[in-house]
Amino acid sequence: QHEAAGEEHEATGEEHEAGEEHGEGHHLHKHHIAVIISATEAVEDHGEEHNGHGDTHSEGSSDFKDDPDFTIGFDYERRFTQLWGFGGMIDWIAEGRREFLFGPIGFLHPWAGSKFWVAPLAERVRETGDWALVVRVGAGWDIPIGKSGKYSIAPNINYDISDEHQLWVVGVAIGRGF
Repeated sequence: QHEAAGEEHEATGEEHEAGEEHGEGHHLHKHHIAVIISATEAVEDHGEEHNGHGDTHSEGSSDFKDDPDFTIGFDYERRFTQLWGFGGMIDWIAEGRREFLFGPIGFLHPWAGSKFWVAPLAERVRETGDWALVVRVGAGWDIPIGKSGKYSIAPNINYDISDEHQLWVVGVAIGRGF
């Protein structure tokens, strides 16, 4: 019955109701909260200028530092449609340059289980207490836990960009829909 309803919704473009299954055991919930545990890696660019045939371009490689900074965070999402959601997030960083960051986050769910996001975040710098703007882009995959589909585990990857640094943030979220 749920599969037939899901196919009918896809064919007609109608939205799913909260808690209704919408493909491969994934349930659409209007609200979702998650605890995220992550590790960050700074990206160092080793670009070199090359001049050949009158063209100047940069070729570089990225290296990761040896010791990752561990984070714990929380996010909340309110789904407005099957495709779009909006919410907020906060990350606390255990050590390193950054102390914590927070801000709004927009979500895109192109197919069941997948999610992509972009977030303009305020970052507090540990050493100076200054604030900086960080743009986070990321992707994840919600894997339902149990028959109800209320709980999920989601591996995710983010790329943080600011004037001062670029960071990879890799983690796992444990969430609950309601």
